[in-house]
Amino acid sequence: MTKNIFIASIEPFTGKSIIALGLVHMILGQTKKVGYFKPIISEQTIGRKELHIETILDHFQLPIAYEDTYAFTRQQMLDRNNSDSRRELIGTIIDKYKKLEDNYDFTVIEGSDFLGEGTAFEFEANTSIAKNLGAPVLLVLTGEHKTTAQIVTSALNVLNNFTSREVQVIGVIANRVNANQVEDVKELLKMQLDKDILIAVIPYEKSLQSPTMKEISTTLDARIIFGEQLLSNQVDHFVTGAMMLPSFLNFIKDNCLIVTPGDRGDIILGALQANLSTNYPKVAGVVLTAGIEPEPSVVRLIEGLQTVIPIIAVNKGTFETTTAIGAIHSRITADNTRKIALAIDTFEKHVDLQMLENRIITYRQEGITPHMFQYQLVKWARRQKKHIVLP
Repeated sequence: MTKNIFIASIEPFTGKSIIALGLVHMILGQTKKVGYFKPIISEQTIGRKELHIETILDHFQLPIAYEDTYAFTRQQMLDRNNSDSRRELIGTIIDKYKKLEDNYDFTVIEGSDFLGEGTAFEFEANTSIAKNLGAPVLLVLTGEHKTTAQIVTSALNVLNNFTSREVQVIGVIANRVNANQVEDVKELLKMQLDKDILIAVIPYEKSLQSPTMKEISTTLDARIIFGEQLLSNQVDHFVTGAMMLPSFLNFIKDNCLIVTPGDRGDIILGALQANLSTNYPKVAGVVLTAGIEPEPSVVRLIEGLQTVIPIIAVNKGTFETTTAIGAIHSRITADNTRKIALAIDTFEKHVDLQMLENRIITYRQEGITPHMFQYQLVKWARRQKKHIVLP
């Protein structure tokens, strides 16, 4: 039985965080000593943890120091694009991984996120990491905005890219696939792939992709005026309040975000009242644009309400604000337990857990890489107090 598994992709926004959450949850059902390792992380703000690592550690209460869960940032990886630096890269990653392996029964390894330039080298780095750690690979690709043929072709190409580099793939997961394509994609993959390869097709789940008011507020660097306690509200749609109130009310959908200039008191109050009305869908929140905040009389009225949805304000105009909101890629954060539970449930519903467990149990590493051989040789020498001269 292998002691690890590598979750890999070759494109951004595949939803592999859902797979990581589901895998860790599954493995914890077999053993309580589970490690988590993301060798290459995206750039992060100084003093803040990488969001997905933080989510995994906090939600599952894994007793792993944050510094032990990664080896390099993406930029540090790209800076090592020469043979000597690559050896250093792999050597450091092996060292950090082995420390986890020595303390945990099983380690879930997550590949990099492919955000930005240098994806060719990033792919080579990921395959090299998986190969040197002797980890079977679970491939994840997105079916979003792709035809059935494009999804299947992409899966076959990615699989070939890994196997041609002597990296063993035990499963292929097509995520975010249109519900109408799921069965066709599944059947075509079964026809094309080896029967020993796990195949899973996960349909697009709107609730997993929708941002919260907190994410929107953070992205827009907004000022929170009301409703801070409801920033966890999910936003599935947004509409601009640039019309008269009666017409505007016809465009409200469930979990809708209203974007309007701050001087449109009629739209603001209409949104609040619609949220309370049993005849209208739930409103997630309001974004006030153009640096304009409501008149004091409107503020006083809102302050007298018992329940107020989040109302946030930004300095940018309505068009620029809606464009920024539309570009948000929601992340699963540690405090969003509802979305975490949905992610795990989605994984368990669409992935054959028994087959995945069997593939993990029956996996056997083929050979050993020079990097790993050198690591094991040095480790043996230290234990035996020997001095080894390498060529």
